[in-house]
Amino acid sequence: MTQIANTVRERLAAGQLALGMALRQARTVDIGRVLAACGFDFAFIDMEHNTMGVDTAAQIALACHDAGVTPLVRVPGYEHYLATRLLDAGAMGIVFPHVDTPEHARQLVRNCKYPPVGHRSLGGPMAQLGFRPHPRAESTALVNTATLVVTMLETPKAIDNADLIAAVPGVDVLLIGTNDLTLEMGIPGKYDDPGVMPPASDTASTRGWEGSTTTRPWRNTSRSARASSSAAATSPSSWPAARRAPSSSGPSRCRKDPSLDIVK
Repeated sequence: MTQIANTVRERLAAGQLALGMALRQARTVDIGRVLAACGFDFAFIDMEHNTMGVDTAAQIALACHDAGVTPLVRVPGYEHYLATRLLDAGAMGIVFPHVDTPEHARQLVRNCKYPPVGHRSLGGPMAQLGFRPHPRAESTALVNTATLVVTMLETPKAIDNADLIAAVPGVDVLLIGTNDLTLEMGIPGKYDDPGVMPPASDTASTRGWEGSTTTRPWRNTSRSARASSSAAATSPSSWPAARRAPSSSGPSRCRKDPSLDIVK
């Protein structure tokens, strides 16, 4: 049976961490193979905080997909075409910033999913399926299942609504944006403030994350899996020893050590 690989979704479903790198300055498709060689699971292609255009992001997304690295794109807004054009080009997931309510999350899911889940328009053969012909009912169902929808919680209101947003069918991951969250709380940059850490920990369902500008907590909405996104590291060999996997065979993976309460 035909399947579409999405390493992030698979690792989350298995209760494992997935490692990714945020892309803001990269503009060439070789970054896909670079990330694969470094052992990353996903690329966080950031269109919200850089000047990258749709065409460049689409090419990088497809290159990452071909290299076995899951391409996720953070879009700069909520118009349906900002997400669907990237999905049409081969992105395996969309990250939406500043999602405060379940109603907003529900609309974003509808934009990203084909009927009967949503109302995304079908353009033709799909990049995720190698542009090979498939029955439409099969191909749309496959892409719906493989597409990851990530909603960012960046205000106190969003944190308060976390459970309601997580309960929206089709929302896969909650991502806490601590930069904007602390700004909205009037304590910019104070990531270890007691007002930030408890709600962030509760929402992420784990304390095994680093509250910094480069590592943000993710919560899989199944409540049984997490992912960690790091924009600081360039390769597993450059990570601090506490975050490297002990095995030297194959790409490094992260795991949470409950006894030490750190990610390593």
